[in-house]
Amino acid sequence: MKLLSLWAPNASTCTLHLDGSDYPMQRFGDSFHIRLPQPPAGSRYGFSVDGAAVLPDPRSQAQPDGVHGLSAVVDPSLITTRSRAYNQLAQPCFDVIYELHVGAFAGDFDGVIARLDYLCALGVSAIELMPIQPFSGNFNWGYDGVSWFAVHEGYGGMAGLCRLIDAAHERQIAVILDVVYNHFGPEGNYTDTFGPYTLKKRTPWGAQINVRNPKVRSFILDAARQWLDLGVDGLRLDATHTFAEEELLTDFALLDGWICAEDLRDRADLPVTCQWNDELMLALGRCVEHGGSVDELVQELRLRYPSVVYTSTHDSVGNRPLGDRPSMRLDAPALLCAFALIAALDAPVMLFMGEEYAADTPFPFFCDHQDESTRQHTRAGRAKMLKDRGFFTPAPDPLAKSTFESAALLFDVDKTPHSQQVWDGYRAIIRAKRTHPINATSVMVEDGWLVLRGDQGFIRANMSTTNLVHPDTGRSCAPYAFEWCSTFGEVIVN
Repeated sequence: MKLLSLWAPNASTCTLHLDGSDYPMQRFGDSFHIRLPQPPAGSRYGFSVDGAAVLPDPRSQAQPDGVHGLSAVVDPSLITTRSRAYNQLAQPCFDVIYELHVGAFAGDFDGVIARLDYLCALGVSAIELMPIQPFSGNFNWGYDGVSWFAVHEGYGGMAGLCRLIDAAHERQIAVILDVVYNHFGPEGNYTDTFGPYTLKKRTPWGAQINVRNPKVRSFILDAARQWLDLGVDGLRLDATHTFAEEELLTDFALLDGWICAEDLRDRADLPVTCQWNDELMLALGRCVEHGGSVDELVQELRLRYPSVVYTSTHDSVGNRPLGDRPSMRLDAPALLCAFALIAALDAPVMLFMGEEYAADTPFPFFCDHQDESTRQHTRAGRAKMLKDRGFFTPAPDPLAKSTFESAALLFDVDKTPHSQQVWDGYRAIIRAKRTHPINATSVMVEDGWLVLRGDQGFIRANMSTTNLVHPDTGRSCAPYAFEWCSTFGEVIVN
């Protein structure tokens, strides 16, 4: 027998609609329940409160007919036969993370599986999937998701995710999910029909989640726990600075997985494994693109809190009008020098898909909202955001299919000497991070050179806009020349 439950504290009656038949549910406290034989996998169902329209289950694990359609029963064995202890990697490694958008990277989960050997060759130890929860339409960055227990069907659904987890683990690659628990997407969210899931206070993207309510808090943590039970090794929590209560982070810290926050406003006192470090990325970008302050970069390289470090992310690329990457503006020496500097730190380093070969395909913002008013609001909102950030270049229509298609990676590593040089350089730096780790404990400027030193080596980089004299050989070194050296001065990578 299967027990179906629905939290609906303000409802007087609730009816289960299952495969065309209606079943009254019994109220117990603030929830409604019904026990019936296990429905076959694929059965469609939904709930009606107080005689209103039938809506999808807030805890739906599948939305094969879209975010507005009925929920579908998932084969229970798909989840119950997966043990967290068995399916998670015994010793997951997060030293080299690869952030990817499933659709733009490879179309769907099976496409990602086909590219795992490519990632192994690069040296990736973990993949971080941009959000995969159901969203309206056929393409989306993922941050407009609803149904937090489900997986977008276009990617392969729950079964496809499980195949990807297993295939990644066979190659000792950990899997991180980027999850959004600070707001619901603008289309297909019916949770407030059932209970007070959101507050009147708004985030920049939608109503704030009512995490002070214990049932809503459990809803969030149960969703997170489900992914870890399936074998996901870690979670990246989006926009954590907008959580209504930071104590929610303490609850996440108790989960059995690697927990990374996007933004804690640089605080080191909150209980997560690490957080994204945008300040370092921005300081590094100002230095290599605009001849910015090396002193500022030195301060940011002296990490103030446990960090994930990177030279670009989906946000830093996609929140430019054309979605142009640093590799479309910088030459190979600058790209490799910037990556080598962050790889020398005692922190996980993250790549955004395509940077490893200086991809010349953009990653613009895209979504496929179906409601016309939402579409117009999105266009206007994006235009205002770009203008507020000082961008006046016309952007492609974020709702056009061609905009999404332009983001697809081509993996043309050997297309040009430039792309091949960057690919070879990234692989060499990743190898050095493992075979001759620096894990810098000291960052300073010596004779004009930026030098990071650790117990097992050092890196020396010319971050100026002019040539510098090498302190040992006396030769003239161009801007962004660097040497990754062992303790004894043996050059490992340059």
